[in-house]
Amino acid sequence: MGGKAKFKKHTAADLERRQKQVNKGGGKTGVATRAAAKLNFTCSICMSASPDIKSYEQHYTNKHPKASFDRDAMIATAEALREASQDHSVNGSHHKKK
Repeated sequence: MGGKAKFKKHTAADLERRQKQVNKGGGKTGVATRAAAKLNFTCSICMSASPDIKSYEQHYTNKHPKASFDRDAMIATAEALREASQDHSVNGSHHKKK
């Protein structure tokens, strides 16, 4: 009877491919996707994060019914935090000097 076949987790080609992908910038096509994927709204009471204002408002009404929800103030706070935390640099570049 044969034994279990051992699965190689990381081959040399896989590691090399991953290293090349780390140094790619992502380009202009994915900017909107990368910007929208971040969790922008953080609850000031329980610190849970929400991706958009609707789910944040639902969280607020369900978890904190006695607290008041000011939609415009919450959006302004999230925008200010996003602007402050955005780093406009890219991890690497595919135009590396050799």
